[in-house]
Amino acid sequence: MDGAGPTGVILTAAYMLMMIQRVFYGSLGLKSAAVTAPDLDAREHLALWPVVAVMLVMGVASPYWMRAIDEVGTRIAQQHESIESTAPPAEATTSNVHAAEGGHR
Repeated sequence: MDGAGPTGVILTAAYMLMMIQRVFYGSLGLKSAAVTAPDLDAREHLALWPVVAVMLVMGVASPYWMRAIDEVGTRIAQQHESIESTAPPAEATTSNVHAAEGGHR
């Protein structure tokens, strides 16, 4: 019974790989093979190329973006640490506080 877990993982991975192969690399079929797909029109190029340009600039100039992200991330982490340090201890639940006040639950 010890081999059931790994066997299940291996069979699941094999099934997923076969499914991906059939979905992405399978035949198109008769109907879709007869229909030609048009290339991008001018409107789609107009929407696509600015996004490509921004992605390229962000990839080439990544140190500038990373510095901006690092400063903000550091500030958020410091705020989170200060909030955690002022929070009450984890043992002080509402039932403990209610019992300390003389109430019964």
